[in-house]
Amino acid sequence: MPNRDTQLPDADQRPAQQPSTEYTPKEHSLGEQIRYAILVAAVAGLFFGLLWLFER
Repeated sequence: MPNRDTQLPDADQRPAQQPSTEYTPKEHSLGEQIRYAILVAAVAGLFFGLLWLFER
């Protein structure tokens, strides 16, 4: 026998859904791009330096 005290809320009584997450790319400043390029170059240099060192 169903319990009369437990009723599902009507669609009008439900809280509105929050807006979905936005997946647009983030704009990076020129300074951030330069720092990232230096970081990538340093990691690549370290990688190839280690390869060169172990091949000697």
